[in-house]
Amino acid sequence: MDSGADTSLFTRSDCELLGLNLYKGTYRSMAGIARITIPTYLHKVLVRIGDIEFKATIAFADSDEVPRLIGRLDFFRRFKITFDEEALITIFEAL
Repeated sequence: MDSGADTSLFTRSDCELLGLNLYKGTYRSMAGIARITIPTYLHKVLVRIGDIEFKATIAFADSDEVPRLIGRLDFFRRFKITFDEEALITIFEAL
C-alpha cells in the first residue's frame, strides 16, 4: 500500500470484480513519481471499512500491472491509517 497518492488506484481486475464497466468511468491520465502516465477511469464506489460506509472516487487502471494505492482524497479524512510494513498489515481507525 502507498499513502502518497491523492486518488485511490486499483486494477482493471478489481473493477471487473466489483461488476463495473471500466470504460463507463470518467477518463483520466495519471502519472506517478517516474512521470510515466497510465490511462485510468474514475468511478464512485461504495466502500465499507468495518461499520463505516462511504462513497469514494476510485481510479481503475486499464491494466493489472499497477500497485494498489489508498488515496488521501476520500480515506484520510475519515480514518487514522497505520501501515505496518513488517507485519504486512494496514490498520484503519475511525476518526
